[in-house]
Amino acid sequence: MLQPTKPLSFAPAHLHPQIIVPLEAGDAEALTGLVSGLTPGSGIDVLEWRVDALAVFQRWAAGQSGAEAAFAIERAACLRVFESTGLPVLATIRTGAEGGPVPVPDPVYDTAVMGLIEQATPTPTHGLRVVPEHRTGAGPEFGAGLCAVDVEFHRAPAAGLLQAAADRGVAAVASFHDFESTPDAQFLSELLRAMEHSGAAVAKFAVLPHTLQDVLRVLEVTARATGRLAPGPNPDRSGAPVRAAAPESPAASGSLSIPVIAIAMGRLGQITRTAGEFGSAASFASLERASAPGQLGVQQLRAIFAAQGLQD
Repeated sequence: MLQPTKPLSFAPAHLHPQIIVPLEAGDAEALTGLVSGLTPGSGIDVLEWRVDALAVFQRWAAGQSGAEAAFAIERAACLRVFESTGLPVLATIRTGAEGGPVPVPDPVYDTAVMGLIEQATPTPTHGLRVVPEHRTGAGPEFGAGLCAVDVEFHRAPAAGLLQAAADRGVAAVASFHDFESTPDAQFLSELLRAMEHSGAAVAKFAVLPHTLQDVLRVLEVTARATGRLAPGPNPDRSGAPVRAAAPESPAASGSLSIPVIAIAMGRLGQITRTAGEFGSAASFASLERASAPGQLGVQQLRAIFAAQGLQD
């Protein structure tokens, strides 16, 4: 029997996998246009705010004088826009090293992400979020506005940011992106385990496959990490078989105690975005322009999940 998919703590718990839609806007005015008409009934479970797309943030990252203060003002305006949607928001600063539009120095990244953590609504470890009434106009199931923050796991400030989020009860998505290749299974498995041990609420990786074997590796690592594939012989880096421990506990079976989001990018890896039965907790979909290679549209993805019996 398949293990149930662990849901994101900041999204509707009855939907698996959840659909996350990235939004990129240069300022709050442009963001207002993007979210117009978006509601909890529009087929979207979570909005991802790509903070790195803000023009003022890019000026701050480039070292422009006064940009940090201007960013704080623009951030507040954007958060007000998001609260009007009634949808939970994951804030992401994607740096140039991991596919973002501009390089971001560590001090800027640390300060900006910490500011987002401080603005976010705490999320219970289990169950639905509790959001003060004055913060949301959403329905009874979950609140609107900022409730989760992405932290690039291999950035120097990551450990401190993940600890700060955990201390405040804010859901942190530890993320890793490789736009050149698909690392081996041992690397990916150890990466997910390290993310779990860091205190992250969600472990996420996105990699670029070059062969079908790469895609199958991502699916297998995901299925093992989520307890959907029974433990058995696994090749290590040398190719020698390594037998997993008996499934006496999540640690022994290789499954994590937190949700996993795993993506093989591009057309070749598109099945990883739609194969919900392998245990990935969420998939990213686009409203119009895809923010990553291989992304499908919201309604396309919703229809695929419905056909699989994963969503209504």
